[in-house]
Amino acid sequence: MDVIEAMETCSAARYLKPDPVPQDLIERVIYAATRASSPGNSQEWDFIVVRNPETKQKSQQVAKLLVE
Repeated sequence: MDVIEAMETCSAARYLKPDPVPQDLIERVIYAATRASSPGNSQEWDFIVVRNPETKQKSQQVAKLLVE
């Protein structure tokens, strides 16, 4: 199964592996995501790839505050 097939057939994942994701895979996933339909074909995509664990933690904290 390739990444695109996995994205099309996946269900919710509760636990993720801590393994680093290869750069080429990130690029392929973002490319596929930009091909998804959007309302009125607006295509207002924004992607941020964060690899630094401290930055990830801070981002998660900010995201939780925004949801509350």
